[in-house]
Amino acid sequence: MKTLSWNVRGCNAPDKIRLIKRCLDQSKPDLVFLQETKIKEEDFSSFKNKFRRWECLLTGAQGASGGLAILWKPETITVLESELKANLQWAKIYVKNLHWSFMVINVYGPNKNAEKKELWGKIAKKV
Repeated sequence: MKTLSWNVRGCNAPDKIRLIKRCLDQSKPDLVFLQETKIKEEDFSSFKNKFRRWECLLTGAQGASGGLAILWKPETITVLESELKANLQWAKIYVKNLHWSFMVINVYGPNKNAEKKELWGKIAKKV
């Protein structure tokens, strides 16, 4: 199983979408974590349409920053459960060819120390 994690710094522009698709076509990951997508909730369906071969979990941006996405190939991976928060996504996944399930976490952390501590506390409760 191959994974990719990328702080895309926004994926609303057509050029950025083409770049992401090209990278996915070349690297052929099964599971992808995107941070700082800057996608608002009202644009989720448009994003999903651009990545039709992928299943995805999306967390909306807050203002002009943030936003997370986990994408996976449905022929390889099944998501058994998930939870989406502003700076955190977690999913329990099952990898079909390995017959193995485990938890994955996608994080786009805040800059302020108090907020970081709170976020890591939430992550520690899931692990």
